[in-house]
Amino acid sequence: TFNRPVWVDDSNGRPSLAIDLDGARREAPWVGGGGTPTLRFAWPVTETEAGARVARVLPNGLSLNGATILDAGGRRLPFEQEITSVRRADALPLPLHGSPR
Repeated sequence: TFNRPVWVDDSNGRPSLAIDLDGARREAPWVGGGGTPTLRFAWPVTETEAGARVARVLPNGLSLNGATILDAGGRRLPFEQEITSVRRADALPLPLHGSPR
């Protein structure tokens, strides 16, 4: 969650959020939320991963991968300073069964 609405320019890459599923690092791709303070990421949980006991967002897990996060004026954000919170539910569909919405 950012402290203001943001937009994502994904013309040069797609942001992702690093998550840990029982010690296995996964990169959940950005799926939406542009124009809001909350960007959404989703990981399609496989049948094997559905029983994971640990599911968490990794610290400093946001990777731009060539994308740019912009404010309402079209200015690039120094996203490391703008993020106010990361919630597990923002990254993983819960409960950990099936595929993301």
